[in-house]
Amino acid sequence: MRRLGIVVALAVVASQIADLDACGDKFLRAGRSARMSKYAAMYRATILLYPSPTARPQVVSQWQKMLKDAGHDPHVVARSVDLSAVVASRQYDLVITDYGSAARVRSEVTAAASKAGVLPVLGDSSQTTTTRAEAEFEHVINTNMTQRETLAEIDHVMEVRLRKAQPASKP
Repeated sequence: MRRLGIVVALAVVASQIADLDACGDKFLRAGRSARMSKYAAMYRATILLYPSPTARPQVVSQWQKMLKDAGHDPHVVARSVDLSAVVASRQYDLVITDYGSAARVRSEVTAAASKAGVLPVLGDSSQTTTTRAEAEFEHVINTNMTQRETLAEIDHVMEVRLRKAQPASKP
């Protein structure tokens, strides 16, 4: 009888010490879907893709699929369309474009009184271009990033934008 009491006491102590995660906790980690093979966006965004004139259609459709699969709402607009009118017609969170057009796109987005952020994509990964782009824009995507890194950077951009949009709480 005494041994049974000791075994029960040890079992109670051991269960209090052990870190017992719930069965589904491993699936709810940030940036992972339940299948753990796809990236799940933490901050879902409405994104306008404004590709460069030299962008291949397959690459643009891959970007659109990647963003949609992560949970974003991507839209593609051709260069022949008036960007100011498109941005004014719908509330976009981000406009993703090539670095060469990003300054002009940012001025058009600002002129349209849109609150969308502009996220440039660098095709040239040289250190001088990267340094210049990072000085000009707060966030930059590089074409040598993996899909997961690209989606994580978009999540980071959205997190920063949401923090800036929230009013400062008073103590």
